[in-house]
Amino acid sequence: MRFLLLIALAIVTISCPALAQYGSSGYGNPALRISESPPFTHADLRIMDSILGLTPAQRELTDALHSEFFDRYRDEATAVRLEVEALVEEAAITQKQDPLHEGTNKVTLWNKRVEEMRAQFVDDLRLLMDKNQIQLWHKVERELRRKDQIGGGRIAGESIDLIRLVDAHIDGWADDPELVAELERYADHIDRAIVARKRFLDSEETDGFYAMQQDDPERALALLKESLDLRKRVLELNTQTLDRLRAHLSAETHDDLADAFYEQSIERAIPASPLAQRIDAARALPNLTSDQRARIAEVLTRYDETSLDTKRGLFEALSQTQMDILPAMLHEEIERRAAGEEHVTHESLKQPQPLLDEAMAARLERERAAWNAVKPILSRDQLAELPKLDMETVWFPQINWFGL
Repeated sequence: MRFLLLIALAIVTISCPALAQYGSSGYGNPALRISESPPFTHADLRIMDSILGLTPAQRELTDALHSEFFDRYRDEATAVRLEVEALVEEAAITQKQDPLHEGTNKVTLWNKRVEEMRAQFVDDLRLLMDKNQIQLWHKVERELRRKDQIGGGRIAGESIDLIRLVDAHIDGWADDPELVAELERYADHIDRAIVARKRFLDSEETDGFYAMQQDDPERALALLKESLDLRKRVLELNTQTLDRLRAHLSAETHDDLADAFYEQSIERAIPASPLAQRIDAARALPNLTSDQRARIAEVLTRYDETSLDTKRGLFEALSQTQMDILPAMLHEEIERRAAGEEHVTHESLKQPQPLLDEAMAARLERERAAWNAVKPILSRDQLAELPKLDMETVWFPQINWFGL
């Protein structure tokens, strides 16, 4: 068996001399960076229509123009992707990096071509607009930027689009002049904030941030601080505007809006607990008697009343902890690079996080109290129908190091 293994190793060495001499390394496939979706989509057209109020004739013309644009984009994108895929295959077969670099350069040129295609398409669209619609075009671009860029957040609450949230949770908001004015101000301010964030992250000064951690640690830390300041600005615009909106709305409506904001902000890092899922399942059991349903509603009154405060507490603790802990995590990355280590265990994550620990403990206490009140109301058979804690792995969501 050992003789056969040695023969196999010899064959690999002979057939892959590059691996035998240099070891192995990996590079991203540039072909995967060629998007199948054009830079102006059908969804973008709908946003444009909602702002400009296209006439039926304009709508027909823009659809035809977009169909032609989509076909042209698809044909050119396919041609470039096939060229790049051929270069990737050549690099993989010959074990040479030059074809891969050539493919990467082609993708860079293609990205410039995509920008040119979008600009030309927008120019063609504007030819179909009247004077009033052209004057509103800046709002279309602002809306499209927010749609594309707001999701670039890393701090809890940074990626929330309040206009989308209001549209989903407040009926008839567009008929309220004060709400419209507030959201118009928000749209302008958040646009400037996310543009500043993207400009910084895409700038030349942030290139090589990973290498900078070893070559210029102080500069790396300064860039992280600047990044966090820009992210905090986006977050603050969201929370401050939410507070102003809530002050204008009725109690029930503003609670619904705030609940959705906090829920979306924390759901990835702090999902609903198994205990909360069991409580929700208990109150939704189809075989509850009217008496059981009334008793459960009564004992869960306090639980429901404190739901919003609990989510807000978790949101505030999570966002603040993220901003506080990331510089410490970068220090650990820098020390790892200086020591020549490939992997790092972030000890800062193992340290107590008072704000988040307190918020999580309050959630546990609230949910246990609610469950202890609900459980005696249910029969043994009803308890058996509820979700069981049968997970094979207990996951602990954590704050991830994400660079800038």
